[in-house]
Amino acid sequence: MKFSLFSLLIATAIVLGGCSTDSSLDSPVTTASALDKTTAETQTAYQYFGYSRDGSVVVRGTLTVSISAAGRVTGTWEFRGLDPARIGPQVGRGALTGTMANGVLSLNLNPRNVDNNVLLNGRLNRNEYVGRWEWVGLRGVLNGGTFRAGRGIAEAVAD
Repeated sequence: MKFSLFSLLIATAIVLGGCSTDSSLDSPVTTASALDKTTAETQTAYQYFGYSRDGSVVVRGTLTVSISAAGRVTGTWEFRGLDPARIGPQVGRGALTGTMANGVLSLNLNPRNVDNNVLLNGRLNRNEYVGRWEWVGLRGVLNGGTFRAGRGIAEAVAD
């Protein structure tokens, strides 16, 4: 009996000794992740204007995105809102994540939130990103509108 218990302890030690706690092994290095680390060259800043359903400007600011060859998007945003109660958490600044596929850029301005997100979905061409924004909560879409972001665009609106 002692021999069996000793053998079991040795076998357990060998198995546990072979397990790695290095979390870098959980996400292997790929070409896409290597590209993500060198996105400073491909980072693009856009002037952003968000509109209510009736067409009035409710948000403006700067949107900066980096798109990897694999379509993974990262970036930052800094927006001023004219009516934060109606537009959700798209006032202030933060990090964003998203995807790019077939000319459609989809962004989440609040990727760390589960139930209070602002999502941007639109077409991206060389100088302009145009589409729809939605403020989404647990009850579904709470508000939405359109947006326009571009390099060197300006909107004539009063502060």
